[in-house]
Amino acid sequence: MKRITPRGWLARHYGSPTGAELLYVLVGAPLGLLGIVYVAALGYVSTLLLITLIGLPVLAAGLRGARAGGALHRRLARMLLGHPIEGPSRVRPSQGFVGWPPSA
Repeated sequence: MKRITPRGWLARHYGSPTGAELLYVLVGAPLGLLGIVYVAALGYVSTLLLITLIGLPVLAAGLRGARAGGALHRRLARMLLGHPIEGPSRVRPSQGFVGWPPSA
């Protein structure tokens, strides 16, 4: 049995470029909305926690999570649209726990 990918199914029914673009919008739009909500909530929580010393590590950890969401969108664009988008440069962590939040 031949395996049918979502890109192949959409290419057969809607045409190759249009089907892939439609699938990208249908999958990417909710992911983008989820990313906006995530970053807004992260900003709100970390701002409230900046009064204590917990806010900066929470912000740094959350921004690493946001980078993972960006990697998901780049992978989606590469798979569906064929656009190889270069990722951001790698984070070089500093030494110790005190150096970790500024390096994120």
